[in-house]
Amino acid sequence: MNAFIVELPNRPGEMARVTEVLAARNVNILVWGIGIGDRYGMPFVCNDEEGARKALGDAGISYRELPILHVRMEDKPGQSAAASRKLADAGVNIGLWAPVDTGPEGFTVAVGVDDLEAAETALSGQLTTWSYH
Repeated sequence: MNAFIVELPNRPGEMARVTEVLAARNVNILVWGIGIGDRYGMPFVCNDEEGARKALGDAGISYRELPILHVRMEDKPGQSAAASRKLADAGVNIGLWAPVDTGPEGFTVAVGVDDLEAAETALSGQLTTWSYH
């Protein structure tokens, strides 16, 4: 599974423009976003990666894809610190860290990385399956 990351100007209507392009192609998304200064980062996962590629490409919207893995953690202090330290020690850069599921047993984070194989090895005991339909 991949996450898509769209970088936009941080101004009214930009996120709406991108999400409307995807909605028009019937691509369902789980989206996050953050504005930092005059830029806005909009990562998302979706139910139809090929449809998202086509919709964004046809609309002339630049994006990049980042492979993600799903990491299960207990809901207690230090879990994110421990997982991110394991990735750092393995030389893996984190490009996305986004919660996708929570429950009484803990939570699942979608982690976008630059080296999927090294990340899978570093976090092997915590990997789980999760999909967005």
